[in-house]
Amino acid sequence: MYKHLLQTAKPMLKHLRQLGIASIGLVVMTLTFGAGLGLMLPIFNFLLNEQKTLGELADQAFNGPLEGFGDWLNQALPTDAFWGFMLVMGIMTVLSIIGGIGRFMHTYMVMRTISRVIQQWRIELYRKMIRMEMSTYWLHGMTDGTSRLMGDVEHLRGGFQGILVRSSQAGLKVLIAFSVAMLINWKLTLIALIGGPIIALMVRKFGKSVRKATKQNMIARSQMFDRINESMSDLRVIKMHQAEGVESRRFVKASQQAFREQVRQHRVRAMSSLAVETVALTGIIAVAGISAWNIFHKGVPGSEFMAVLGALVAAGASFKPLSNLHHDLTSADAASERILELQEQLGDAKSRDRTDKPKLPRHQRTIRFEKLHYTYPNAKTEALRGIDLEIKYGEMVAIVGGNGSGKSTLVAALTGLVTPSSGSIFIDGKDISAYHMRSVRKQMAMVTQKTRLFRGSIADNIAYGQAWANRDKIVQAAKTATADLFIDKMPDGYDTPLGEGGEGVSGGQAQRLCIARAVMRDPAILILDEATSQVDTASEALIARAMDHITQGRTTLVIAHRMSTIAHADRIVVMDNGKIVGVGKHDELLNTCTQYEALARG
Repeated sequence: MYKHLLQTAKPMLKHLRQLGIASIGLVVMTLTFGAGLGLMLPIFNFLLNEQKTLGELADQAFNGPLEGFGDWLNQALPTDAFWGFMLVMGIMTVLSIIGGIGRFMHTYMVMRTISRVIQQWRIELYRKMIRMEMSTYWLHGMTDGTSRLMGDVEHLRGGFQGILVRSSQAGLKVLIAFSVAMLINWKLTLIALIGGPIIALMVRKFGKSVRKATKQNMIARSQMFDRINESMSDLRVIKMHQAEGVESRRFVKASQQAFREQVRQHRVRAMSSLAVETVALTGIIAVAGISAWNIFHKGVPGSEFMAVLGALVAAGASFKPLSNLHHDLTSADAASERILELQEQLGDAKSRDRTDKPKLPRHQRTIRFEKLHYTYPNAKTEALRGIDLEIKYGEMVAIVGGNGSGKSTLVAALTGLVTPSSGSIFIDGKDISAYHMRSVRKQMAMVTQKTRLFRGSIADNIAYGQAWANRDKIVQAAKTATADLFIDKMPDGYDTPLGEGGEGVSGGQAQRLCIARAVMRDPAILILDEATSQVDTASEALIARAMDHITQGRTTLVIAHRMSTIAHADRIVVMDNGKIVGVGKHDELLNTCTQYEALARG
C-alpha cells in the first residue's frame, strides 16, 4: 500500500538529522499529552466532590512497585481540595507549554524536510526534462510534464505531511489516550473499540474511489494546463485569425471537465468523512450511556467514568485528522505514480553525458555519416535511410530537400539531439557516441529559423551559456554579427533588457543576436538552419554580410531554400524521403537531379 508514495519519500533518508530532532519533539509532545490526560481523574474527583485528597489519589496510582514514592507524595501534596485542584491545573499548564514546544519542534523540522524533498524532486525532474533527448520531447511533449513537475509534485506535500505529521502526532495521541482510558477502566474502553473494524472497512472502500477520482482530476488539470500553454504560446496567431472564441470554448470545455473531476473527488472524500464520524460518534455515545447508567443506578464514583470518557473524547478528537488520512495518502500515491512515470519517460538524462567518457578533440579534418538510420518514436517509416556522406573541414555544404526529406533530422543526429537507430557519425575519424556529448556540442553552434531569446539583457543573450565572458568579447561578437548597428542606438546599449521570448527587438535584430551568440562559441562546426527565412530583405543582406565573416575557417552546414544562400555553398546535398539523391554544385545538379531541379524552379 502507498508503494509509489513511499518510493518518492526515499530522499528523506538524506535528512535523518532533522528527522531525529523532529522525533525528540514528538516524544516530548506525546508524553506531556498522556500526562495531561492522566490528570483528568483527580480533576473530576475534585469537581464531583468525591472527598479524596490529591495525595490519596497519588498513593492509589503508585500502589505497587512505586509504593514508597506514593506514600511520600501522599504526605507532600496538599490535602485541601481547592489547592489540590489548583496544583493539578498548574501542572497541566506547564505540561501544555512543554507539549506545545515539542509540537512546534516536530512540525517545523518535518515541514522543513518535506519542503526540501519537494524542492529536490522538482530540481531532479527539471534537470531530466532540460537534458532529455528531442525524441522524448516530440513523443510526449512537455505540457503534461510541466503539470506533473508543478502540480503533482506539490501534491506530495499532503502525503508526506500525512506520514510524518498527522499520522505520527494524531496517531500517537490516539494510542496514548486509549492507553490512559484502559488504565482507568479497560472494560469500558473496549466497548468504544467495537466500531474500529467497521471504520477500517469503510476507509479502505472509500480509499479506492478517492484514488481513482484523484488521478482523473490530475489528468483533467493537465489537459486544462495544456490548453493554456498552447493558446498563449503565440497569441498573435489567435488574434489575427479572430479565434479568441474558439480558444475560449476549448478552455471552458477543459475547465468544466477539471471541475467535474474535482467535485467528484470532494464528494467521495466528504461521504467517507461523514460515515467515519457517524460510526465514531455512535461509539462515544454508547460509552457515555453505559457510564451514566453505572453512575445513576449502581452508585459507582463518576470521576472514573468521566476520566475514561474524557480520554476517549480526546482519542476521538485526535482520530478525526486520521479519518481522511488514508484518502490523502491515496491521493498522494496517485500523484507519486504520475511523477515516477514522468521520471521513467525522461530516462537517464545523463547517460550520453557521462563524465567518464573522453573529450572529443576540436574538429579539423572531416565529418562522416556512415550508414545512418533513424526512426522517430511511433513513426511507421524511417526519417533517415542509410545516409553516407563525408564533409571536409572548412567546407560550406548546403542541405536541401522538401518537407520531411530528413534535412533537420540529419543535423539533429550530428548535434546529438537524437540518437541514431543504427549507423555512426565520425568527426575526424572518431565515433562521437564514444565521447562526452558536451565536448561534442561545445565545438558546434546553431542558428535556427525560429529565433529564441530569453528574458534578460542583450549582453546576457549574446553570452548565453557563457556567463563568465567579458564585455569586450561580447561586443566583438556583436560587431561580427552586425548587431552593433542597432545595439549602439538603444538607450542602455548592451544592458537593454528584453522581455519574455526576446520582446523588444525586431525579427531581423533577434536573428543577428542569435548569430552573435553563435560567434561567442567560436565553433569549429557552424549549422545554419533556415537562418534567413523569416527576415526581410534588408535584414537578410546584413545577415549575409555577417555570415561571410563567421563561416571563414569553419565547417558550415546550411539548411536553406533560398537560392541566394545555396549558391555560396561549396557543395549541395539533395535529400528526399530520408535519402541522399544528389551531391554536387548548382549547375551540375540542375542537369543530373530532378528533385533539385524542381526545388530550384519552384
